[in-house]
Amino acid sequence: DAGVVITSFGSCVPEEPAQTPPEHGAVQQDEVSGEPPSEGETAPGTEGAGAAAEPSTVPAAEDLEDEDAAAREALRLAFQHARRWSLDLSPYAVFASGETVDLMISSGVGRYLEFRSVDSLCVLETSSSPPAPEALAAPAEASSPVTFWKVPCSKKDIFLSKALTREEKNKLMKLLRFCMDWGKQHFQHKDVATQDDVELTQGRALNRPQNSAGSAKGQVDPTPFLEQNRPFSEFLDAWALPRRLREAVLYAIAMISTPVPRPLTPESPTSPPTSTADGLAALHRHLFALGQFGDTALLAPLYGSAEFSQAFCRLCAVRGGVYVLRQQPRALVLETRAEEEGQQGEIAMKAHCKRVVGVCDQHGFTIACKAAVVAQDFLRPAAAEALHRTWIVRRVSAVHGTPGQGMERVISVTLPHAVDGHSAAVFAMHMDDTSLVCPAGRGFSVLHLTMEWEATPAMDSKEAIEAGLREAGECLRRTAASLLALSQSRELWHLGFAKPRPRKPPLAAAKVSGLHLAPRLAPHLDPFAVLAQARNIFQDLAPGEPFLVQDEEDLAAQAAMRGEAEDEDQAMLEAALTTAASLDQKALEDLNQRIASLEQKEGDMARRIGALERKGRALGWVV
Repeated sequence: DAGVVITSFGSCVPEEPAQTPPEHGAVQQDEVSGEPPSEGETAPGTEGAGAAAEPSTVPAAEDLEDEDAAAREALRLAFQHARRWSLDLSPYAVFASGETVDLMISSGVGRYLEFRSVDSLCVLETSSSPPAPEALAAPAEASSPVTFWKVPCSKKDIFLSKALTREEKNKLMKLLRFCMDWGKQHFQHKDVATQDDVELTQGRALNRPQNSAGSAKGQVDPTPFLEQNRPFSEFLDAWALPRRLREAVLYAIAMISTPVPRPLTPESPTSPPTSTADGLAALHRHLFALGQFGDTALLAPLYGSAEFSQAFCRLCAVRGGVYVLRQQPRALVLETRAEEEGQQGEIAMKAHCKRVVGVCDQHGFTIACKAAVVAQDFLRPAAAEALHRTWIVRRVSAVHGTPGQGMERVISVTLPHAVDGHSAAVFAMHMDDTSLVCPAGRGFSVLHLTMEWEATPAMDSKEAIEAGLREAGECLRRTAASLLALSQSRELWHLGFAKPRPRKPPLAAAKVSGLHLAPRLAPHLDPFAVLAQARNIFQDLAPGEPFLVQDEEDLAAQAAMRGEAEDEDQAMLEAALTTAASLDQKALEDLNQRIASLEQKEGDMARRIGALERKGRALGWVV
C-alpha cells in the first residue's frame, strides 16, 4: 500500500559490542577472572588521585550487560522460530455476545474459529491524579510516571474493587444499570418496568431488580441530550462522576478512540465529540457481553485476528467463490456511455455516465465484472485530496515476557494525554503463547498498540504530516515501554506504521456506477463496524437478500450430521440398555436357579426327617 507510512521498525536489542584489541600500555582487567589490577599497580594518569570509582556502578553495568545478552539470545531464538509468530496488522478482539457473535453463528463461520477469554481490562494513566489503592506504579526507569489499574465492569468487580470509593461504586453501578435498561428498551425492545430478574447469567446483576421503584433515584434523563445531539461527555458530566472514573467509562468501557484536544489542566476532563446516542450504544454493547465467558466481555481469537479473514474466505470458497492469487489489481476498467431521453419529440443528451465493466491485473489481463468492491486505500486520490488529515497509527512488538500478575491475555487503555504526544486513547492488546500467536514455552508474547491520530491545522504539507506521524510513533514507543516496565518484559522487535483514514470518498469515485468503496473505519477492538459496512455494501449489490445466512443445503448437511450424531448416541444408549437388560436377565436366571436349588435341598431334608420319624415309631421310640 503506497499510502502506508513506516514510522519505525527493527530490533529493540542493542547489538553485541565488538571485541577491540587493547591499546599499547593500557591497563586491562584480567580476561579470566575479571579482577582489577593488583594492589600497588595503578592505571596511567591516576597517581595520587586518592579517589576510587563508586562500587555501586560496576554491578549495575554488569547487570545491564547480562540483560542485554539475555535479550540478544531471546531475539536469536525468536528468529529461529519465526514461522511460529502471528503478527497482525489490524488486531481485533470480539465481544462475547452481540452482533459479531450472532453473525458468526448465523453464517456458520464460527465453526472455523476458536477463542480464549481476555483475563483483564486495565487503564494506564498518569500519576498526576490520585493513584488507586490497588494500582501498580511503574518503576523509575519507565519513560513516564504512570499507574495501571483494573477497570471494574460487572457488579461483582465493582463491589470487590479496591480502586473505587463507596460513593464511586454507587455512582458507577447506577450508570451501568441505567445503560443496561436503556439498551434493553431501544435495542431489544423489552419492557424493563415489569422486568423480572430471572436471567441466568453472571451479568444479570446489572439488570434492574423487579419492583425496584427506588432504582431510578439519582438517574439522569437522556432525552434532552439525545434530542439535541449533545456530546456523550456532557451526559456523563450530569452524572457527577469523578474525573478518573469518567475517563475510564469513556475510553475503557465505551472504548471511544476519537482524538480530543488537550485539557487546560491535567485535572480537567477531556471532551470527545462522540454523541450521547453513540456513547450509550457503545456502553450497552460492552455491558451486554459481560458474564458470558471469563471475567471480561472480550474474547481473543486463537492464531490472531487474521483468522477472521481466513474463515470468511473459506466460507466464500465453500459456497463457490473464486480467488485469483498473486495477481495485484492495477486498474478498474470503466465504460463511458451517454443516456438519451426524449422530450417533446426531441433527443436530449444527458451527462456521460461511467460504470465498472472489469478489473485489470498487473499483467494486463482483464477480468470482466458488473460491480467491484474496493478498499478506499487502493484508489489513487486526486491532487487536491492527496493530503490525508486522519491516520491510524499502530505498533506491533515481539516481546520476551508475559503480561504478568498471573494473566495471559490483557487489554489495556491508555487515556488521552496520559503520555506526551498523543491526543487519543491508545488501545493495547498483550497476548502470550496461550493465544497461539508466538512460540509456545519460550516466554514470548505479542503486544499491539493502536491509536487514531489527526493532523493539526499547522501541518499543511506532506513532510509536516509525516513528521507528526513519527512523533506519534514515538509516543507509542513510550507507551509500550511503560506497559512492559510494569510486567518486567523486554521488547525484542517492533514495527511501527500508519495508515490514512480518509473522511470522504474521492469525488470521481462517487460518479461511477457499480463501484462500491469500503473506507477505513475508526480503530475499535470489536469488528462490528466492519461487518455492518459489509452488510450495507451487500444490500446495495443484492437488495432484499439475507446477509451471511446459511443456505438450505448447509442447514440440511448440518441437520444430517446432527441426525447421524443423534442416531449414534441413540444406538449407543440402546446398546447399553440391551447390555444392562441382558445382564439383569442373566442375574435373574441365576437367582431363580439358586432358589430352585435351595427348594430342592429343603425338600430332601424334609423327606429325610420324615423317614427318620417313621423308623423311630417302628422301633417304639418316643418322638
